[in-house]
Order: sequence, then structure tokens, then C-alpha cells
Amino acid sequence: MGDVELRPDKTALLLIDLQMEYFVPGRPLAVPDGERVLANCKALLDAFRAAGSLVIHIRHESPEADDSTFAPGSPYLAIH
Repeated sequence: MGDVELRPDKTALLLIDLQMEYFVPGRPLAVPDGERVLANCKALLDAFRAAGSLVIHIRHESPEADDSTFAPGSPYLAIH
């Protein structure tokens, strides 16, 4: 991570919507170059965990059972 100093007592990593919905090719919200995005997020996650910092994952879920994205029970809700 370079020269970044993490203070575990004052630093947290907030990872938002790293769900399969964004990383499965062909899905409506698929992220271009998703593998690179995931690699960068993994590097951050590893550094924050190694430093003992708090890590928080936020997961979006639609309240509508028949939504085309983020539907309850969908396998695409899983964190990648």
C-alpha cells in the first residue's frame, strides 16, 4: 500500500456494494474492468486487516422480490 500509515484505533475501511451483481459479466450493473477493481479492494482489505483496523462491508438489497437487480435471495447479492 505504499507509505500509508494506518492507525487502527482511528481508521476504518468501508467497502460498499462489492457484490456479485457488479462483477458477473452480462449483469445489468457489471463494472467495466471489475477484476482490477476487486484487486485494488483486496489490497486495501488485506492492509486494513493486517493493521487491525475495523472493516465494514455494506450490502445493498432491494425491498422488491421481483427486482431485476439486488432481489432478495438472489445469488448476486453475495459479497464477492
